[in-house]
Parts: sequence; C-alpha cells; structure tokens
Amino acid sequence: MTARGILNHNPGNLRKAGDWQNWQGLADEQPDAAFLCFKAPEWGIRALARTLITYRDKRGAGTVRKIIERYAPNSE
Repeated sequence: MTARGILNHNPGNLRKAGDWQNWQGLADEQPDAAFLCFKAPEWGIRALARTLITYRDKRGAGTVRKIIERYAPNSE
C-alpha cells in the first residue's frame, strides 16, 4: 500500500486550508478531501519548503522543536 503523501505528490501531507487553491503546481483534480494533490513530487516538495520557511520567517519557529510543534501539534 502506497502512502497517501506519495500518491498525492505531497510528502508533507499539507492540508487543504486557507487559500489552498493558490499553491503552484496543484493537480487539476483534487480527489483527496483533506490533503492537497500536486502534479508532480517537485511541486509538493516546493510547497513543503515554502511552508517551513514561512514558519521560520513569519511565525517565529526558528528551531526544530518549534517547527515540529507548529507542524504537528499535540492535538494531532
């Protein structure tokens, strides 16, 4: 069985939240109700990198611990 993030070309398992329709490289079809689907893995990796950079630059998550707390909170 292939992992959901691999099937969706979304290795970060980024969820559909906020203005998710604005991500570059989104697949035309979005069959997964919760997670973004990209045209190719490169687009999913780019989205993950941009998300992590935003956590650092705009959310004050400058350490690995703070990034993890933001990316995968205890509530999940």
